[in-house]
Amino acid sequence: MSKELIAYCGLYCGGCRVYQATQAGKPEHYEDGSPMVCTGCRSLGPVAAWCDTQCAIKQCCRDRGVDNCLACDDNPCDKMTGFMQDPAYPYHLEVQDNMTRLREIGPEAWVRAMEARYRCKACAQTFNWFERSCSACGQPTP
Repeated sequence: MSKELIAYCGLYCGGCRVYQATQAGKPEHYEDGSPMVCTGCRSLGPVAAWCDTQCAIKQCCRDRGVDNCLACDDNPCDKMTGFMQDPAYPYHLEVQDNMTRLREIGPEAWVRAMEARYRCKACAQTFNWFERSCSACGQPTP
């Protein structure tokens, strides 16, 4: 079980296309040509800037000493509400349910459940948050 894949906001880092590309050894690149790599929100390795230094939720959780937003007395706060309601990222709507489920079943079972959720039922290929169909076989994603 890799706790690095459980983001402070309630996302599963394994569903991120940058994380997936890093794991496959085929990193995406920034406009300047430098590699865009991420090894998970909580990892000690490289983390994408938007999930590290630019992430207000991560910094807030660290400042408050909480494991995720669900453990915070102020949840849902303006930061979390704005994060969830960003129309560019519809998968953000799942974070409260993700954190509730994480609390119910524990981190190991949650990571296993997320690994299964982001794997095509037809061909076992992983897919990311944005994909509506499997890139390998075309099967619709949940």
